Amino acid sequence: MYEPPRDGSTLWEIGVPDRSAAEFYIPDPNPSFVNKLYLNHSDKFRQYGLWERYSELYPDEDMVYNVDVDDYSKNWFFMQVTRLVCDQLKFKTLPL
Repeated sequence: MYEPPRDGSTLWEIGVPDRSAAEFYIPDPNPSFVNKLYLNHSDKFRQYGLWERYSELYPDEDMVYNVDVDDYSKNWFFMQVTRLVCDQLKFKTLPL
């Protein structure tokens, strides 16, 4: 297992520091893009097109994760993605 460098106490962390995304929420792939090699495989996050599912799941604004309430395996999307809005990439939907 990967041991991340630590320079002090960890207040909290989301997931397991093993350099994979397997423990986070990974949606089912679009049936048009399914790679049969990864259908019954632990590397479900390797399916093509999963980043587009984020905009389908959160069409209007980004998800909000509450550390003390939410479960990262159900509520934290496995990757940080951009959002396609009116044919332009948006890097975040929350105002600064």
